[in-house]
Amino acid sequence: MKLFIEIILLATFISEFLLGMFIYFKGKHMQANRYFCLMMIAGSFWSFFLAVAIILSNSTFDRLDVVFGLFGNAFFVLFSQAFSKSEEKISIKFLLGVIVTPIILSPIILFSKIIISKTTFYPNGLISSTDGPLGMIFYLYHLFYWVLGFYLLVRGYKSATGLRKIHFQYLLLGFGLILGIFIIINLILPIFGIYYLITLSSSLFLILAFFFLYIITRYRFMDIRVVLRKGFVHGVSLIILLAIYTYLTLSFQDYFALNRTYTTLIAMLVIALTIYPLRKWLFRNIDALLFEPEKEKEVFEKFSTEITSGFTVEDLLKRASEAIFQGLGVKAVKIFILDKSQEKFSAVYPENMKGHDFLEREGGIIKYLSEKKDAVVREEIPYLIEGTEEKESEELKALEKELNKNQAEIAVPLGEENIFGL
Repeated sequence: MKLFIEIILLATFISEFLLGMFIYFKGKHMQANRYFCLMMIAGSFWSFFLAVAIILSNSTFDRLDVVFGLFGNAFFVLFSQAFSKSEEKISIKFLLGVIVTPIILSPIILFSKIIISKTTFYPNGLISSTDGPLGMIFYLYHLFYWVLGFYLLVRGYKSATGLRKIHFQYLLLGFGLILGIFIIINLILPIFGIYYLITLSSSLFLILAFFFLYIITRYRFMDIRVVLRKGFVHGVSLIILLAIYTYLTLSFQDYFALNRTYTTLIAMLVIALTIYPLRKWLFRNIDALLFEPEKEKEVFEKFSTEITSGFTVEDLLKRASEAIFQGLGVKAVKIFILDKSQEKFSAVYPENMKGHDFLEREGGIIKYLSEKKDAVVREEIPYLIEGTEEKESEELKALEKELNKNQAEIAVPLGEENIFGL
């Protein structure tokens, strides 16, 4: 059991550190990304020093992991504030107010016994800490900062609209899962004599990281079912990975008769070199085995089916518009077909727009859909612009301008080249 806990903690350390750096480089100009990166790095060293404390049975390293846990909570609050405020800078007053508490508590935890009086290490890998006279301050700190972070996210959710509101839904769902799992492993399972999972609490940061990564790497209007599906597949992949690493580590230790310290160091190296490609391969195959294609792909394939199965132009337009209504849940649909006599795309649906609404052939909407062969959501465009070259950035801005002009939220290619929907 001890070796299993050590492997999980070391795998968590590597995963959280790499995810934190990925999130930083994905949008280092955004303050929310920077604070999330710091939160993940603090969480990774929480796991690292906890693993070292268990390996060496050293209370100093255990106190270090507690300190990094303090800073992880502080950066969670700063991230929640930054994400809620979007591009508005966090005030120095708020920043200092959040960060000063862990700075004050850190030397007290490291060099005194008034918060943590004693640390006991058990052969099965569990750690038990005896609270000092001010031990309750530590628990109140954690509770206050998590409640504050949750409050900031809820406040941001209430004031957000459109795609931004959906982003907050994902984060709040991730926070809810963390809270639920934390309560189960720290309060409920110990009632039944199951204590060893408490040591793995630092791994819970990975759940929030998954939801935030989804936000910054995918911009489709996916429903929560898809997010949960991805989370389930990630969870299954992680369990399989841990089983593989544990089996290999135990076999390696028995075969070469190495002590636990050397075995753990070798395990760290193997995990660092193989976790990303192996996890990616597992995710792809488990996802293909357990689930159907994503919802959005099904919707667009349905468009093509409706286009090719119509018997008359009117029937075709009706079928296509119904597919868009049902698939994307929009309030109104316009369908444009190329009018070669005018070299423009003319509205053919709804009936009252015929001959009254046009899209330029060289305009932003038609050029983008013709090149990308994929739908575009207006609220996604600012995110798509990030990190693009100047030429592509200008094209996206022209696309956004034309969508605003036509009061369109989504533009969809419905045929090979000459049929488009708004």
